[in-house]
Amino acid sequence: MSTIAAIELHRLSLPLPVPYKVSNLVFRSFDPIVVAVRDRNGAQGWAETVVGPGYTDETDEEAWAFCREWAGRLLQQDTEHAKACLARHLERHSHAASVMISAIEMAEGNRYLQRREPARVPLLVPLQQQDEDGLGREVERLLAQGYATFKVKIGFDVGADLRRVGWIQQAVRGRARLRLDANQAYTVEQARAFLAELAPTDIELLEQPCDKHDWAANARVAADAPVPIMLDESIYTLADVERAAGLAGVAFVKVKINKLGGVQRLGDGLLHIGRSGLRPVLGNGVATDISCWMEAAVASHTIDTTGEMNGWLKLPESLLRNPVRVEQGAMCLPAGYWPVVDTRVLESYALESLAFAPASVAAGPVSTGPA
Repeated sequence: MSTIAAIELHRLSLPLPVPYKVSNLVFRSFDPIVVAVRDRNGAQGWAETVVGPGYTDETDEEAWAFCREWAGRLLQQDTEHAKACLARHLERHSHAASVMISAIEMAEGNRYLQRREPARVPLLVPLQQQDEDGLGREVERLLAQGYATFKVKIGFDVGADLRRVGWIQQAVRGRARLRLDANQAYTVEQARAFLAELAPTDIELLEQPCDKHDWAANARVAADAPVPIMLDESIYTLADVERAAGLAGVAFVKVKINKLGGVQRLGDGLLHIGRSGLRPVLGNGVATDISCWMEAAVASHTIDTTGEMNGWLKLPESLLRNPVRVEQGAMCLPAGYWPVVDTRVLESYALESLAFAPASVAAGPVSTGPA
């Protein structure tokens, strides 16, 4: 246990070289809130969250206001007390409370973040092309890079979705698995119409067919689906996991560090999901390499499913001075790896930055390794 000496908050806007299209919107930038926590011994932890529309009931402004309020309140508090205070707000402010908890946990050197031996975490990659020829070339390029699982966004139009998935299946020909993601966009009738015509070849799962709050709709789709269903946006707590485990046809649940409540809750939760009979999937396609590293580190200790922590690969540049390498479709975590945030890059994309420290606390040394 240690005492919090200083907290920094940053709001960034990171323009995407290629817009990222999902069923309900197009991301042209990722706009994360970045939190840095330093304790009195100089150990520093970082975390970030993107509060995206549809992914949470929070708004970006609400999350920023929460972080501003609590950054001042947590100064000179011990880290265990600080985390307990923040955890009480996870239900209403899952992203904002989680990002602050995660930064504290990194400063503490949480065991799930540490690697004594090297690890490889396989990643999926999204298919972005829309026409048949473009998809064929994209599939071949990504297979050559070592990727073996592709994310396919659906939920736009049932006929167009089926046509595009068919082109992808013809291009893949058994060489990769496909995760289809509707991002809550279908009604029950649309989802059933899509599944009725879908050839299950190479399909690993269909993700979140209906609105996250409409458990009955998702259950109706899952009950007679020809492929396994994964719930994502519906899952915030372990109680949600238990509810999903009781639904016929739901075989997977996906979680993210910024919904489940930080590093420790994420790692423990993934182990719990495995014991529940469901298969856990982890990762965020709308995140920077700070969160993606955290999720990969936790995954390396807890699960064996292909990760979705690929958001940072969409960014114009890394936020880290020592970026994680990707080789043959996997994140490579060396033994002892600990990320160092590049403050120059941070400052170049910052919209607003705030620093919180009591006047009596002098700026101390900043540690770049685990506590």
